[in-house]
Amino acid sequence: MKFKLIVLAALSLGLAGAPIASAQNNTRTSSTGSAETDASHFLSGPGTEDFFTDENKRTLKSEDEVKKTYEAMNKDDQAKLKAACAANQESRFSNLCKIVSAM
Repeated sequence: MKFKLIVLAALSLGLAGAPIASAQNNTRTSSTGSAETDASHFLSGPGTEDFFTDENKRTLKSEDEVKKTYEAMNKDDQAKLKAACAANQESRFSNLCKIVSAM
């Protein structure tokens, strides 16, 4: 009877451990933070659409409009945008980042 109980307990632990290990492997992070804070994710995310005239984020608004949009952002989003621009490697965001880095 004890043997069956030990086998049942071991089997239960083995089955419970698989989903936990699987969930841990699916978590994405980087050395600088989570995927949501990476430059490419922030710049292509919903927080920057107001800087562009098109939804594909290919045509930047005028410099004055970019400055007004930046100034309307809260301080936290401004800091995220500046950090994302500092780490930016995509040419399509270079003009935006050039303007933002000058502020």
